[in-house]
Amino acid sequence: MQSYPRNHALFVPTAVDWRLDMPCLVLDPDDESPVVGERPVEDGLTRDAVRGVVENAQARLEDPPVDTLCGALSYYYEHDASPAFEESADEGGSRER
Repeated sequence: MQSYPRNHALFVPTAVDWRLDMPCLVLDPDDESPVVGERPVEDGLTRDAVRGVVENAQARLEDPPVDTLCGALSYYYEHDASPAFEESADEGGSRER
């Protein structure tokens, strides 16, 4: 996302569960209503929001896997807040809750 202009946003299809292989668009939100595949998209995540979620995960987890970042972005999209991450005593590592 950093290579896109600051006014661009990440758009995903409405009414789908976030997956690593889902189609998405990165574009200027002032353009006409975008469509991903055959599904319209609604709100997008700004470039700065995506960057903030990723930086938050990286600050709390050592080298978070891509699926964790995808889950964190989905959580942010649904709740307008970054997910909490905590140490897992029984696993000896970090996990998303």
